[in-house]
Amino acid sequence: KYVVDDMVPNEQREKGTRLHNVFKRIKYIDDVDVALHYCKVKGIIPIEEFDDDVEIVKKALSDTRVQEWFNSNNKVYNERSLVFNKEKSRPDRVVVTPEGRTIVVDYKFGKIHSTDYIEQVQDYMNYLADMGFENIEGYLWYPLECKIQRVKKK
Repeated sequence: KYVVDDMVPNEQREKGTRLHNVFKRIKYIDDVDVALHYCKVKGIIPIEEFDDDVEIVKKALSDTRVQEWFNSNNKVYNERSLVFNKEKSRPDRVVVTPEGRTIVVDYKFGKIHSTDYIEQVQDYMNYLADMGFENIEGYLWYPLECKIQRVKKK
């Protein structure tokens, strides 16, 4: 249903896959070093790419606009399947703040900014609303570009 970056060079796709693997292991900001080390030890991040990937991840997480998403006071659900009315989806990150806001974040590492990505996040938001979550916000996050796109509910 959603766009696959077929036009993205293999090297860029591999970098996106690596970084996605790091981010899915980070619930809170204090998890960054452990996630990076795990990905290095498991061979997810090649040694020759490690320093570059560390810099990218730390720069992305230093963005004040995303720091709330990685606050240890939140409940965080990384890569958890949502099943509603036999539909299954898997948002990259769902954050529930102590104030009761629900934040859906989908990471994108390619250069393609597809309207299908917006629909994908809107679907996540709708599923969460149907499941009883409230005050739902959605975002597409392009860490390599330092870009965040707010997604409005359908």
